[in-house]
Amino acid sequence: SPIPTLISEAALNARIVDARNKLEMFIDSDVADTEIVHTGSPYNCDVKKSKEIGYLIDMNTGESTFIKGDYWSINANLFSDPMRKDREYIIIHTHPRMWVTCGGSGIYSLYTFSIGDLSATANLTEQGYHVQKLIAIADKDYRIWPYETDGWKPEAEIMRAVDRIEARVGQPFSYYDPVFEQTFYDVDNLMPLLAEELNYHYTVNNNIIN
Repeated sequence: SPIPTLISEAALNARIVDARNKLEMFIDSDVADTEIVHTGSPYNCDVKKSKEIGYLIDMNTGESTFIKGDYWSINANLFSDPMRKDREYIIIHTHPRMWVTCGGSGIYSLYTFSIGDLSATANLTEQGYHVQKLIAIADKDYRIWPYETDGWKPEAEIMRAVDRIEARVGQPFSYYDPVFEQTFYDVDNLMPLLAEELNYHYTVNNNIIN
C-alpha cells in the first residue's frame, strides 16, 4: 500500500516547534523525573540526571504523541507502541541532562545524540518502521537523518565507525565511568565525525555540520 501523503512543511515545522516548546518547559520539571544520585566514597560524587521525554510526530497525520523514556537514551519499544509501519515519523526528544561532580571537580554533561539513540532508531527501521529524522533538544537543537531513506545503520556498524574514527584521529572518544560502571562517549565531539562516517546529515541549531 502506498505511503499516505505527508503534511506540508509549514504544518510539520509548526508541530516541531510546539513539541520543542513543551519539552523545554518539561525538561527540568517533575515530568522528567530529575533526580540527584549521591554516591559516597571513594568517589564522593554528586550526580543529577533526567529521564528522556519526547514526542513522536506522525508526518502523515500531524499527530504528536508524548513519550516518557528512560535515563540515558531512547527506548525504542516505548516509541514503537503507537507507531504504524505505513507512516513516516520524526522523533523529537530531550537529551538527558547529566551532571557528575566528583570531589568537587569534573563535570560531564552530554548533550547531543547518544550511540544508543542512533542504534534504537536502526532497531525501529529493522522492525519495519520509518523514522525520517531524529531531533534532540538540549543546550542546542540537534538534528540527524540518513542521506538515504531508512538508511539508519545498526549498532555493530556504528561501533566499527567509532573504531575507525578513533584510529584515524589517534585518540579515544570514550571513557569508562567507575561510578556508573559503564562507558560514556564524548558524543559532542564525536558526532560530527560519526555522522560523516555513517552518511548522515547533521545540523546544530540548523547550521549544517555535515
